[in-house]
Amino acid sequence: HPTGDSVLKFVAELLLDNCRASDTVCRYGGEEFCVLLPETDENAAAVWAERVRARLATLRIPAGLDGLRITGSFGAAQARDDTLTSEDLVDLADQALLCAKRAGRDRVVRFASLADADDPHFRQFGRRDAVFGALTARDAMRPLVMCLQEDDTVAEAADFFLDGDVSSSPVLGKDGSLAGFVS
Repeated sequence: HPTGDSVLKFVAELLLDNCRASDTVCRYGGEEFCVLLPETDENAAAVWAERVRARLATLRIPAGLDGLRITGSFGAAQARDDTLTSEDLVDLADQALLCAKRAGRDRVVRFASLADADDPHFRQFGRRDAVFGALTARDAMRPLVMCLQEDDTVAEAADFFLDGDVSSSPVLGKDGSLAGFVS
């Protein structure tokens, strides 16, 4: 926890150091931050995010002998004609962030780039439907129960929790029986 707190402080300071007086930085949850860049379009926000992402990758946070290296994934979005609330705008940025994470992390994704994809399904729909109009629930769903195997390493379990955005999992023995739970 102390190392995680240090990381959050370093990231917050980096974000604040790269903002104008009119910008707002807030912790959005867990390890996520939300940065509001008024009078900035999505392209300029993505340029800003890429600059911060590159600086973040050069940070060395004192933790242990060698220091800790961290990376960041960013989603950028701007209000559109059908963006009715601030929650809708955050949702657009969150969708872009999710794509950045699923595409391998340590990158910036603009929401508009999702709709600009070469996939003809994306072009036939407008705005928000451009991304999701051609998808079925099966394309986007995750299993409700995801299990680890008892011989998985702790590192594999940690990656599993981070990638799956889950907080606990049943652990199965070699015969498929329940061996316990990991949280």
